[in-house]
Amino acid sequence: MRQPTSRPRRRRHDAPATATDDAVRRILDATALLVGQHFLDELVRHLGMTLGVASAVISESVQPHEARLVSAWTAPGLSAPPDVVTGRMPCQDPVPDGGAFWPSSLAEQYPEVQWLAECGFVSCLCVNLADSSGRQMGTISVLDTHPMASRLPAETVLRTLAPRVAGELERRHAERSLRESETRFRLLAERAPDVIFRYDARASVFEYVSPAAERMTGYRREEFERDPSLPFRIVHDDDRGALERMLANGEELVATYRWVHRDGRLRWMEYRTVPVRDESGALVAIEGIIRDLTDRVHLETALRETEAHYRMLLEAFPDIVFRVSAEGMYLEAMAPEGMRVLLPAHAFPGKSLYDVLPMPVAEQTMRAIRSALSTGEPQRVTFTLDIAGEERDEEARVLPLVDGTVFVVVRVNAAGERIAQPSRRLTEGRPAQANPYKLTERELAVLRHIAEGAADKQIAKALGISSYTVNKHVASILAKMHVSSRTAAGVRALREGLLG
Repeated sequence: MRQPTSRPRRRRHDAPATATDDAVRRILDATALLVGQHFLDELVRHLGMTLGVASAVISESVQPHEARLVSAWTAPGLSAPPDVVTGRMPCQDPVPDGGAFWPSSLAEQYPEVQWLAECGFVSCLCVNLADSSGRQMGTISVLDTHPMASRLPAETVLRTLAPRVAGELERRHAERSLRESETRFRLLAERAPDVIFRYDARASVFEYVSPAAERMTGYRREEFERDPSLPFRIVHDDDRGALERMLANGEELVATYRWVHRDGRLRWMEYRTVPVRDESGALVAIEGIIRDLTDRVHLETALRETEAHYRMLLEAFPDIVFRVSAEGMYLEAMAPEGMRVLLPAHAFPGKSLYDVLPMPVAEQTMRAIRSALSTGEPQRVTFTLDIAGEERDEEARVLPLVDGTVFVVVRVNAAGERIAQPSRRLTEGRPAQANPYKLTERELAVLRHIAEGAADKQIAKALGISSYTVNKHVASILAKMHVSSRTAAGVRALREGLLG
């Protein structure tokens, strides 16, 4: 261990209290124009030299029993303290008056802190630094290689300087937190799949556009930075005016505008914007997120087209078609024009089977609905209804749907005539004009089942053939009839009377 250098027996930290004001004034005068780290470094230097101690240190608490060095001064010939000190150490022990004093035997009380023993420190005076909420942030300390006979007037000097030092530390913490927050949010923005932007309303330019814009537009980030008009030019001509009005008005809204990709493709973009205003309420900037909706728009368009296509096919059916919930409520109804039914088609939705059908028929249909939904297999129900004095035989096929509802397809025959079962074979003597697609007898039998809504496994079971053979017949039927789907083949067969 290095032996402490000899010093005069009278120390400044043992000076009369009348010297306190002069000491504080000298330190404040020397650091009055300084800020930041420069202020802290000069403060500890002047503090140590003014009080005539071996070292002056400012540290901040990182976590329990760990302190980080903020600034330190040590007399010539003594080593500087470590950047981080862990373990039990001076001024980390709780003290009721916000400070602590060790007049002697300091190193022996804190053997974990090797720096104390290396420098030969035997005494220490600490004062806690608290932020504006009263939370302890760290300490300001003076240490010496000689015992301290009294904590005054040095303690008065430290307590006088402590508020300014604490204020500087608090400012540093706020700046560090802000930088870390900005870094964190910038990383989030840089990695976000959506475009994040900030529009300067006063300069009428986009001051920030996140990298996702390159993927969505085909233009590099550097091109956006060089050309402030680029974010406007990529917007579709018909939407550009609405975008400019939105940015000028500073509205908080959700709107969809079209972009033209560099390769000419049209993209649909959803803007979510928030205005930024100053204290007077004037618009300063607009911040927002732009999300690519193109895939969703294409999907919705395809779904609408598919729905319209299948609705057209359903409306072309010579049968009555209902969509019914698992509880037996009519959701939709479609009936061929001119066909007499129990109610007009528009009157069915909102009513239950029990409101419309006789109790036995409603119960029979509900059993079929429950069975179709539980097994996933179509069900068949036959019954007789009296409609306007006409007794009519009807057959309903219940087809389960993926959304937990069912289609109920009702086929109607004249009074007294039973509906033919799908296994009935066509006669050999069918006129040639009734089979314009030159379907074989087996293909016609398969087509009849297709029109009934049967799946391949059901057709195979009914005809006594394999599902693979049914699949081959279906492919041949579609090719001969020049249609793209089973539904289209069944509709055409019914419309053109191919099934007799």
